[in-house]
Amino acid sequence: MARVGILGVGKMGSAFATNLLSKRNEVHVYNRSKDRLRGLIAKGAIAHPSPIELGKSVDVVITSLPDQDVVDNMVMGDSGALRGMKKGAPLGRDEYHRSRRFYPGGRASEEGGCR
Repeated sequence: MARVGILGVGKMGSAFATNLLSKRNEVHVYNRSKDRLRGLIAKGAIAHPSPIELGKSVDVVITSLPDQDVVDNMVMGDSGALRGMKKGAPLGRDEYHRSRRFYPGGRASEEGGCR
């Protein structure tokens, strides 16, 4: 069973989480608006108080975030998921914001950033 983290559980992120839960994955979630978490928690998702705590708890992080400023904050900020992720952990993202900052490779480095 994979331990998957999802940052952003709006319409698309919630669908990702629901699908992963239906396949018996361990799904961890973070969202700025906590009311969006209730339904996923009821389905078995594990909510986290910050992106960094989510990053510490999972094998892979998927983002579904609305714009580059939110990505910068939730992924690469002081409490961003990359700071908690293990070295080499994969980071997946939706294509909405088309960030080039995560590549090549989209993997966490020892310093808490992608290389």
